[in-house]
Amino acid sequence: MAETLKATDEAQRTALYTKAEQQLDKDSAIVPVYYYVNARLVKPWVGGYTGKDPLDNTYTRNMYIVKH
Repeated sequence: MAETLKATDEAQRTALYTKAEQQLDKDSAIVPVYYYVNARLVKPWVGGYTGKDPLDNTYTRNMYIVKH
């Protein structure tokens, strides 16, 4: 990092920062601290509900009642 402050060429500085970021990625551990969990109770006669949308968007226009 000290070398980046001394670099006079923008391309050289970018290369040094890229190298530093790669080393940081290599040395760092990434641990997810928080993530969303959604639970749904859906009756078996409700059709059209997939529950697979990663953004948890549920559109009722796609749902229907199965004859039971």
